[in-house]
Amino acid sequence: DVMRSAALLRAVALTVVFFGWNVPVGESSGLDAPDRASAGSHGDKQCLELATAYPAVDVLVYGATPSGIAAAVAAARAGMTVAVVEQTDRIGGMITGGLSCSDTGNASVIGGIAREVFVRIGAEYGLSNGTAGYKFEPKVATKVLNDMLSEERGRIELRLGERVVSVAKNGTNIERIITATHREHPASAFIDASYEGDLMVLGGVAYTWGRESPAQYGETYAGVRTQPEPLCPPVVQFHNPVPHTLSNGELLPLITKRPGEPGQGDKTVQAYNYRLCLTQNRSNSLPIPFPSNASVFGRAETWELLRRWVNVRASVGQPVSLHEVLAIHPTVNGKADVNDAGPIGTDFLGASAPYADGNWTVRAAVTQAHIDYTRGLLHFWANDPSVPKATRDEMTSWGLCADEWADTARPGWPPQLYVRETRRMLGRYVMMQDDRMPDGGRLTKPDSIALGSYGFDNHNHQRIAQGAWVYNEGNINTNANGNNSWEPFPFELPYRSICPQETDATNLLVTCCLSASHIAYGAIRLEPQLMMLGEAAGVACAMAVLRNTTTQNVNVVDLQARLRSAKPFSAILRASEMVADDASTRC
Repeated sequence: DVMRSAALLRAVALTVVFFGWNVPVGESSGLDAPDRASAGSHGDKQCLELATAYPAVDVLVYGATPSGIAAAVAAARAGMTVAVVEQTDRIGGMITGGLSCSDTGNASVIGGIAREVFVRIGAEYGLSNGTAGYKFEPKVATKVLNDMLSEERGRIELRLGERVVSVAKNGTNIERIITATHREHPASAFIDASYEGDLMVLGGVAYTWGRESPAQYGETYAGVRTQPEPLCPPVVQFHNPVPHTLSNGELLPLITKRPGEPGQGDKTVQAYNYRLCLTQNRSNSLPIPFPSNASVFGRAETWELLRRWVNVRASVGQPVSLHEVLAIHPTVNGKADVNDAGPIGTDFLGASAPYADGNWTVRAAVTQAHIDYTRGLLHFWANDPSVPKATRDEMTSWGLCADEWADTARPGWPPQLYVRETRRMLGRYVMMQDDRMPDGGRLTKPDSIALGSYGFDNHNHQRIAQGAWVYNEGNINTNANGNNSWEPFPFELPYRSICPQETDATNLLVTCCLSASHIAYGAIRLEPQLMMLGEAAGVACAMAVLRNTTTQNVNVVDLQARLRSAKPFSAILRASEMVADDASTRC
């Protein structure tokens, strides 16, 4: 019965990690002891003794994310020799790994290499006159990024399958990183463009993760949220009371047991998911695999809360449709980018926190759990008898794309987990809520290196029970319900937000894990903005190397001039510099 099955679920150690039942997520960094040993020191001695060295380069970029590739191309175009060190066997992060309907906000703020990438993607589909293509196939994005790296052959060296485990420093100057293959990677300047910020952490740079309390930075949107949350889009909430306990009073699976008190800070991060690339074209379709037999997400009892919600909806004459529970965005060539929707969607609430500051064993477990969760969810919609037949039939009409990621261990399945947020540097300037608020008085910055236009887009963190209701908690979304009223008020991203404190590291810049509060990060974390920050970091590191100075002492006025003069597309640093954009190609 359900009670006996729930007891079995709690006995499965892997799953225990993901509902906050057994993991002290705030007690340590989570990095393995050998990995942590080097933070702020001269690196792990055993690694240093065994390491074989690559030739030194001017700039080392850690992370072949879109931000990292933009950084590498910018540094190479500035005359630098560059190494791109990537922990996986692939490049492109999210835009080659599943996110094929790019978030843009007001695309008129997108300039520089970021615009070049999307214009090149558009050209692959026959778009002309510099029209950007924000809907695309992952394989086409992969081609475009590979082309851009290849054009800098001789200046950029790509090193795949190299995960950093140690950082060697001389005072505040990073000299080299050491990877798990026991190779040294020396350079004059470093950029951490990874989603996880491991180089930053191992380099002894101050950072945080999770949610601040409202008191920390004076942010009204910070901390655990009270329910119902007015800024949470209704499409991701329950609209009816749903029975959510077992006969013994215990909560059903998929509900957080210790949700915290409203207003307090915590060590949770917004939910991750897989941005699926699906098709209804049977000639290019693969079946969606069922979760492994060992996974609890292949068991009917795991989905009891979802089943009860479906039944409640049926009882009030509102049968659930597929488009309520999956955000299906058509892209090109009969494909769709599928994102989270509904009260229990592809966002795996409560599962992301261990990844954020965890070691790679933990991250691998979190990643596999997300795979199994997503497959179990999709199989529920395709097969569970409680689901309306029309919804089941529509679900079974979709399959994975056979021509995407065909050469991977999981053909058709996205290779990149959507890691929306992990660590955040505590750098020279912490971006906060008022730095994005249209009326916050801090939209402009003297050291602007890029523009953002999105409102706050912080996905839910956890699912909680409150009286007769179940709520998804944590979503702060000022873009919800078609409300894009903030787009005409772009905000400037300062160079200081990618700079560590001088006491931490003086030849490092950090892009994806830049210095921001949890709330502010939700408006910055879009791939176009991270690419623009990457370009600025690449140019800044080139300037620091050429002038033999620290990244903190780079002349920002000169940096801004170089970004504005970049070809083929100049950077856009002020609202007055925004360019017209063809809205028809946006998602």
